Amino acid sequence: ASALAYTRVIFLAIPLVIGGQDVFTGETSEMLDVLRARRGFGRLRVSPNASMPAVETWTPERDAAAVTLLFALVEARAFGLATRLFQHVTKPRASSRVLIARAVVLEKQGTDLREAANIATQARTAAKHDPSDIRALVLDQSGVIARRRGLHGLALRFYDRALDIATPSTCPEWLIIQIRSHRAVALEYLNRRAEALREHRRVAEYEKRTGDLRGYAKSLNNIGIVQMNQRQWKPAIAAFEQSCALKRDLGDARGIAQTLHNLGKLHFLREDYQAAEQTFLESLRIRLGRGRDEHGAAQSYVALAHVANAAGNLRDAMSYATRALEAHTEFGDQRGMTQARGLLKMLDHRVSQTRNRMLLFFPGT
Repeated sequence: ASALAYTRVIFLAIPLVIGGQDVFTGETSEMLDVLRARRGFGRLRVSPNASMPAVETWTPERDAAAVTLLFALVEARAFGLATRLFQHVTKPRASSRVLIARAVVLEKQGTDLREAANIATQARTAAKHDPSDIRALVLDQSGVIARRRGLHGLALRFYDRALDIATPSTCPEWLIIQIRSHRAVALEYLNRRAEALREHRRVAEYEKRTGDLRGYAKSLNNIGIVQMNQRQWKPAIAAFEQSCALKRDLGDARGIAQTLHNLGKLHFLREDYQAAEQTFLESLRIRLGRGRDEHGAAQSYVALAHVANAAGNLRDAMSYATRALEAHTEFGDQRGMTQARGLLKMLDHRVSQTRNRMLLFFPGT
């Protein structure tokens, strides 16, 4: 509701924009956007009818307003309105910033990753003559979309190109750190875990130094993932617990649920299926409650199906996998639907095998 209330103000400002402002978007659990004010912000103007100078009314530049509104609508899960806004704003001309914002919206929505990649390509073309920070941002977000599609090598190439452009003399430090954070995740997927851990720790040090507690909590979560996949159980658990504690202080329910999900995966890898089930269920409870994360809930159902399958409880596994398919279908996540169908097919095959064994040893049952 607060996001929608804020968007109403910006929506009214779009036709009246003056001055200049850049919007850089960071991939966070709330899709927070970072505004960088530039020329024309807070200029004084002298009113001939007043003895005191007045501050000039300031409204955001058109593209900045559109990008901010797009992400606010996504936070409110108003994807239809976001699509209509994009169509309206791009009628006269589609800037690289608006294009890459639309691509990221599609990536977050998860309904059409191929279209997200196509729009990201258009954004890179449109950004050829943009300033270095905008070009680096477009490449960074192109990497996020490639990673979501499972193209981790391509994502890493986008991040490396972005870092080549994003030098300290041309880009703000926070943007360089954001690219490094995303790059570290791609390195983890490519099993280059020592490099990934170094990058995550570098990012975490920056976040501690600048007081970015939300970013630091996310980095602790990412460090825990790398350590978990290195089978360093105790350090991984400590990192996840630190991340959860920070997120509780920040009121980040969705972030807590994600870290609990990762902790559940750690228990699953250790074959502690009871602890895994309890942790996944706690994550699911938050996602269905104050976390308001339908897509995350679908992931929880998939995880619970795998736990039940590993524990030999095929009936529960089928039930969770069916719920996962229903949730992905309702959310419109084509990739998630494909994965859930594959899981159901595998479980159905296991049920058939179990039935055939029963018939072999106990004919007539």
